[in-house]
Amino acid sequence: MRDYNVADVRVLSAVNWPIYSSVPEGGIHPGNVFSDSGGYWFFRFWPSRFKVSAIGIDKHKLTYRIDSRLPLSVLGGLRVALSSKGHDVVIINGSRLGLPASLFLRCSPGKRVAIIDNAMSDFVGEDSRLANLVCRFLLRGVSLVVCHSSEQVSIYNRFLSSSSTKFVFIPYGVGDEEIRTESIPFLGDYVFAGGDAYRDYGTLCTALKGTGIRAVVAAGLMDVDKRQIPQEVQYIGRIGFDRYKEVMARSRIVVVPLRRRPVSQGQLAITQAMGMGKTVVATDSLGTRDYITNGKTGFLVPPRDALALRTTLRSLWNDDQKLICVGEAARRDAQSRFSEERMAQGVLAEIEVLISNPTSDK
Repeated sequence: MRDYNVADVRVLSAVNWPIYSSVPEGGIHPGNVFSDSGGYWFFRFWPSRFKVSAIGIDKHKLTYRIDSRLPLSVLGGLRVALSSKGHDVVIINGSRLGLPASLFLRCSPGKRVAIIDNAMSDFVGEDSRLANLVCRFLLRGVSLVVCHSSEQVSIYNRFLSSSSTKFVFIPYGVGDEEIRTESIPFLGDYVFAGGDAYRDYGTLCTALKGTGIRAVVAAGLMDVDKRQIPQEVQYIGRIGFDRYKEVMARSRIVVVPLRRRPVSQGQLAITQAMGMGKTVVATDSLGTRDYITNGKTGFLVPPRDALALRTTLRSLWNDDQKLICVGEAARRDAQSRFSEERMAQGVLAEIEVLISNPTSDK
């Protein structure tokens, strides 16, 4: 087994979306791979001694379901393993790609596998015995799982009946360029909601119906029959990331409605909105509690509770002073706790532990 030298560590980053720009050998330019993808731009904060290269996997073309609860990109995992030759650490975005990759990477002793995960907790511990057995087996080959929710760490350790240190909580980060610098935020005339993963737009539509509060929803799909969308809601479909941030920035309130699932989602929208100085109203879930202090830096409402969401929005809609105060507190919180540099340094510290202890298993 080779000795690890921090001066020549080679890192392969595998992301679960296609990469359309070329990646220069020995490093990643911040704009050519990870912009607009909400995932791996933090490598730009890493020291130059880490030689980073990347590959992108189209998860929609390479996904195979072990059963209805466990989608795994098996062929994608194989491609990651084949591309890992000459690399010491493999960092993989998402469990559907990371878990099968860890299986194939077992053939490379000493190679460390880290998964940046949001959604694995949605299918661990479910009724499917096969999914549970497969997950437990595959997790044995993973050295590190970075969670964006502290509750995820507990879920995984309960699932494995252990207190493993391989699961760590590192808050999601927002870029400095996305944190507002003006002293007073712009308060528009509509509520904004966006994104696809685990969103509950049905509850949002029910909450807004008859209120006269206008809302703009930017998403690829809405879990609502078009005939049930009230006149208050303008559905604009999936839009580009720059346009998405522009529409968010011009809103009055940002809502992040989430389904009742044991999954960590919504942090990207929440941290972006907080960085803009927006008041965020989000579903109270394991993906939001680490980010919003209820009543101070935003508001949390129970899952699928349209009445609570309606009441909260109505109480805030005409209260400019509260919106400004909460929004400013959110902006300061994002700046101090949820910066992408802080997240990058957290991941870097964990990776350095891996490379300095190549024979250990967290």
